[in-house]
Amino acid sequence: MRNLENRPAKTYHQTSKRRSHFAESARHPSSATYSIDSEKRFVLVKFAKRLTFDIIKDYALDLRANPQFSPAFGEIVDLRSVEEVELSSGQAMKLADGIDPFLLASKRAFVAQNQNQIVACHMHRILRPGGNIRVFFSIDEAKLWIVV
Repeated sequence: MRNLENRPAKTYHQTSKRRSHFAESARHPSSATYSIDSEKRFVLVKFAKRLTFDIIKDYALDLRANPQFSPAFGEIVDLRSVEEVELSSGQAMKLADGIDPFLLASKRAFVAQNQNQIVACHMHRILRPGGNIRVFFSIDEAKLWIVV
């Protein structure tokens, strides 16, 4: 898992040969962790308590720079731990139009459990018309749809 934090954290990337390697990262406290499954061709990202423009932007830029990542991969976005969404409509548009590293045709599964999280999912779906985006209530449901 890749942890983008203020303090150094261990980073884990799953490779296509089931090997892993560790690195150091520093950004936002407990903001986002992700893993890449190259064999099944998807990214799993888990956001923590606060979801902000900078946290999403840092995740997207880090992912884009990762050599294991392909924009054609699917994505599972776990928002179940998010308590605050601090994102203006202008910031959301900027993320959807220019920063989002995934292709429009990529499958995107958002996992949510409360109204604020679901609204954030729908906002992204509205801003990426024609995208392949769905909302689920469990990681297992999302994986069943992503990995087909």
